[in-house]
Amino acid sequence: MNILRYSLIALIMSLFTPADFCFADENPFYVKFNGRYSPSVDVKDQDGEIEYSKISLRLGFHKTLDNGLPFYVNIGPDHYIFKESDINILPPDAKSRGLRLGTEFHLPFVEDDRYSLGIELNPTFQSAKEVGFDGDAFRFNFSTFIKFRTENDFVWVLGANIRPQYDMVALPIVGFNYRVNDKLSFNLVSDAPNISYEVTEKTKLLWEFDYTFDEFEQVGGGRDGSILQVQDFATGLGIEHKFNDHISSSVGMGGDFDRIIKYQDENGKVVPENGVYFKVKVNASF
Repeated sequence: MNILRYSLIALIMSLFTPADFCFADENPFYVKFNGRYSPSVDVKDQDGEIEYSKISLRLGFHKTLDNGLPFYVNIGPDHYIFKESDINILPPDAKSRGLRLGTEFHLPFVEDDRYSLGIELNPTFQSAKEVGFDGDAFRFNFSTFIKFRTENDFVWVLGANIRPQYDMVALPIVGFNYRVNDKLSFNLVSDAPNISYEVTEKTKLLWEFDYTFDEFEQVGGGRDGSILQVQDFATGLGIEHKFNDHISSSVGMGGDFDRIIKYQDENGKVVPENGVYFKVKVNASF
């Protein structure tokens, strides 16, 4: 079981990839909402239960430049909600408020347009307190990666997400996108990796992956200055429907595993049992 568990972790960790944007340039502005809810489960090695929710919202703009490469910017919050029963270790929630700015360039000194260099800047406030913005919780993360596009639209990505103030400073960026045929697609260069199969022109079946690998600074209270680490991995099935050229949504469910919520270098740790999740997403472009 340990071999299987760590193999799955390695697979999902390999999908820490840059943002993808699926809207055409005639609809360059977009709104994305994503909510994942995990019902209450027992906590390992102590009495109590925990209920967990992860909510994110993105407002953004995407444009294809004259050289065929993308420019994109988005802003929005992530909100992690913890509801404990008989534990009283964690804050009620943790918040991420940030901006992501990214683009790609053709590699210098390489006369092959199939290669491009991507850069993303991600200034963010990572706090565990009522107010979402505080100077002590400011983090400046960035990503750099190389893309290679083959003639049959197979896209490879290799790079790293650099987080200077985190316990784990560098996270790998490894993944690919590939449309096998008019039905089956691998969409792994994404904030929401999945493998999709088109049932109809408007409806897809999804095998989805999700992860949380984040850190937040506690501001105020008895744990002022301490770092809260949140980790979980999830995978499951979903169905997505495109209602028109502007709006699509999906629902899904699956399993959460290897969840750990703890204070770095301090007492205070919650390890929930493996459980299930329910997920809903809504995308709108205009």
